[in-house]
Amino acid sequence: MWRFIGLIIVLAVFLAFIGFNLDNSCDISFGFAKIEQAPVYLTVLVSLVLGLVCALPLALVRRIKKKKEPAKGLLAAATESKDKNNTHGIDS
Repeated sequence: MWRFIGLIIVLAVFLAFIGFNLDNSCDISFGFAKIEQAPVYLTVLVSLVLGLVCALPLALVRRIKKKKEPAKGLLAAATESKDKNNTHGIDS
């Protein structure tokens, strides 16, 4: 429910941004080509999407690395903690 409300708020902010910048335009130069009078809101939205596309491989690699690590249960974690605390080799 809160995600949906958050999505509505984000979309409302985007809509307000677009509404305020309908008349604003800019020129975009790629070095070999130039786009003249591009709307500012399209420039921002395209930049956002390109940033997300560039971040996607990093997120996928991190997720794959997380899945490869074995999950430790409570018993294994407790045993490991006990072994670290027992420096003299004596069980208590």
